[in-house]
Amino acid sequence: MPDTDLVFVGDVCDRGYNSKDIYELIMAWQEEAPRQGSRVWFLLGNHEVMNAYGLRHYNTAEEYLSYDPASVAAGKRAHSEAFAAGGWLRGWLARQRAMIRIDSFVFAHGDLPTALSGWSIDEIDGRVMELFRSSTPLSPGDSLPDALFAPDRSILWCRQAQLERPRGYRAALELFLARNGAGAYICGHTPAEEGAFRIGYGNRYLCIDTAMTFARQDIGRTSALVIENGSAVAAYFEAGDVVFRTLSLSFLPPPR
Repeated sequence: MPDTDLVFVGDVCDRGYNSKDIYELIMAWQEEAPRQGSRVWFLLGNHEVMNAYGLRHYNTAEEYLSYDPASVAAGKRAHSEAFAAGGWLRGWLARQRAMIRIDSFVFAHGDLPTALSGWSIDEIDGRVMELFRSSTPLSPGDSLPDALFAPDRSILWCRQAQLERPRGYRAALELFLARNGAGAYICGHTPAEEGAFRIGYGNRYLCIDTAMTFARQDIGRTSALVIENGSAVAAYFEAGDVVFRTLSLSFLPPPR
């Protein structure tokens, strides 16, 4: 589709079934999009970073087999090689982003930590990507960098907006948005088991994680956010049908 930005907010891997094919499909779309006058963005999630550090607590046998169907052991080796320095997937992930602004919206994987309310998008993105590009599997005694793993310092792990709700969060969010010329913050990371987007903080915050990984377990549902012509619409996919819900978000961009 011409003149379109398609944004993925991370966490393609882990707990799932076929992350290899999904990554390859996103790569193909990203290569094709400029020929259509469009862009495909992939933002790092905490699970991409965990795998780069060798933290594979959430991988499944089915996912390993997507990397090499010969056996789970072979798939695990191929998966590890893909995420290791010099691997085909790691090289692509290192060229992606952790935070972006499109029109009036900031996109990231997790909530904005209040500690970063005075930072610019470029500062946050640059720090996260710098650390990711230099990451290696952990050895005994290694520490994890706060910018990638600390819930109160990392845009990959933070859930302050939904779970902690610290006093002054709205003010911190509005300060960050104003400093970066934006009006609303869109993220994932905190799954909504009911399968619906969550809006808050004066309609300036939207979490679009609808727990789609767990759809096979009748938890959550597949979804997409569509922003077009000055409106925001939630598209929920269920039982072979699509249900559309118009959302109320502050600072929607004007129609193109």
